[in-house]
Amino acid sequence: WGLGCVFAPMAGGLLSRPAIQYPGIPWGIFETFPYLLPCCVALLLQGVTVLLVIFLMVEPENDSRSGSALFKSPSSKASLASPRSGSPLLKDPESPVQELESPVEGSVDAVPSWPPGRKADPEAPDTADTAASVTATANFQRLEDEDAAPQSFRQVILSRKCVTTMLAYGSLALIYVVFEEMFPVLAATPSSLGGLDYSSAQVGSCLSIAGITLFLTTLLVTPLLLKGLKLLTIFRWHLLLVSPIFMGFPYIHLLGSPRLINIVVPIAVSLKNFIGCNGFTACLLLNTHSVPMSHLGAMNGAAQSLAALSRGLGPGIAGLLWSMSIDPAWKPWFPFGHATVFLAIGVLCWLTWLGAWCIPSSIQHPVEEQPAPAEAAARDEDDNDKARCCFLACVPR
Repeated sequence: WGLGCVFAPMAGGLLSRPAIQYPGIPWGIFETFPYLLPCCVALLLQGVTVLLVIFLMVEPENDSRSGSALFKSPSSKASLASPRSGSPLLKDPESPVQELESPVEGSVDAVPSWPPGRKADPEAPDTADTAASVTATANFQRLEDEDAAPQSFRQVILSRKCVTTMLAYGSLALIYVVFEEMFPVLAATPSSLGGLDYSSAQVGSCLSIAGITLFLTTLLVTPLLLKGLKLLTIFRWHLLLVSPIFMGFPYIHLLGSPRLINIVVPIAVSLKNFIGCNGFTACLLLNTHSVPMSHLGAMNGAAQSLAALSRGLGPGIAGLLWSMSIDPAWKPWFPFGHATVFLAIGVLCWLTWLGAWCIPSSIQHPVEEQPAPAEAAARDEDDNDKARCCFLACVPR
């Protein structure tokens, strides 16, 4: 994706309007339709991709794409039931007689059952063994109950975790598709009307520079952030940081100097890609963590369908707002003029940020690693209090 963002804008800018950029060559139909050539190249690449998928792509095995089977295996249940992390309680889950591992000297499990020098009571129960047995039994019972009564897709898809993360993903797709569609329009608009007065080649070069930033961020920066910060923290801060960038684009022309504008615009687009890459990655991982592995494919299909709906409606709505905002007849309704669309994107970022506080904090990890329902409910209640505080702080009194 990063490499595509590097080369695609550059190719689109170099191939558009070929009769004007490369005179002296009989371009024929491409002279009548100046933007047909890059569309034909994109269609050719898509056709090659379809052929590669049909003839070369292999369907993965069921075992390699189903993590729930591994999670439900006897060996994994034994390791989950063990009171000590890193050492399973049962060595062989199929053997009826098991030999418990001897505790490591100096560990908590190595505490003697009776004080030194006192004779042991053979009939007295061992407190540590009793607690371990109760814990193991409870864990096994919890796993068996989950296996016996699996949640249906309807229950999973309508859960709070799944609904909030899918709505966040759909909102994020709407935000970025509107900007991606409106930035070239703003860049090609004359400076007298508030645009940047860019040519197609300049727009392509600017987007290619931003694509390099996206590629390097995906490769080098995002993995480090995911290790050091929580997913919800990355997602929320990304929305707060990227909103002023969106809202500042329609006012870049006020700098006046074309040289300064040519420096600021690539930096702003690159910064948008830098922040957006981390936010999108965090949002996708939150969607993955919202459902068990057995429902991951269905949830991904629903989330992608919602994102596709946003990407389908976004350009039309944004184009309509742009046309109305620059029309003198509608000027009383759009006091911000051509900046209306970009300001609306910033406001949508703020609304998504508010909605992100409704996402449960237990979603930081996959479903199989999330805390017990009681503990998760307590954390979710804290999240509800934070969401109410954030909402009330934004409501004017």
